[in-house]
Amino acid sequence: MAAVVLRNNRVGVETTGVTVTVPNDPRAKLMYYLNCMCVVLNLENKGYDLTRLTNYQQYYNLSDVDEQTLVLLCLKLSPDVMEGKCIFLNPDACGDTQNEFFNLRSTNVTVAAVQSVVVGEARVAVKEIMCYKLSWLQNNFLEPITVLLRKIKEPQQSRPAITYGYSSYSRPAASYPRNNYSSSQTSDSCCNIL
Repeated sequence: MAAVVLRNNRVGVETTGVTVTVPNDPRAKLMYYLNCMCVVLNLENKGYDLTRLTNYQQYYNLSDVDEQTLVLLCLKLSPDVMEGKCIFLNPDACGDTQNEFFNLRSTNVTVAAVQSVVVGEARVAVKEIMCYKLSWLQNNFLEPITVLLRKIKEPQQSRPAITYGYSSYSRPAASYPRNNYSSSQTSDSCCNIL
């Protein structure tokens, strides 16, 4: 894994970030976080179609299953996994923004980045790096992931237990809520995400 070293000198550094407006909804914010990770890891050009999960302007179109998938992907690409590889807590590099992207072809940088990262079982190239402020992390990852994890867990904790009764034919009949709750249990046969 080759490393790129960034110095404090910003002369010749190519920033690639653009200003965006993210809706004030935890789903939109987490979708924006995933979008940022897709940019630095160049996932959109790796055959992964994550458009539905990264189009944060249309966060309201996410199904419950999409939300669960979003949370799982963001946990796979969480800041504690990506920090020091392709994202860096570096407020000075952000200037007046909450986060900033830098092209790896830049000659002067303030941190080191690896050339590739293993995500799940796949090795992906680091296309750019992103520097961020702690407030960006709090707003776009920590708070939204907490809200969505709580939302996913609540139905499982508050759903009524399945009750069994007997019909006139003495055959067991199950009675359960009509909602489709997904199981929180995992097994070894579960597929890997990314």
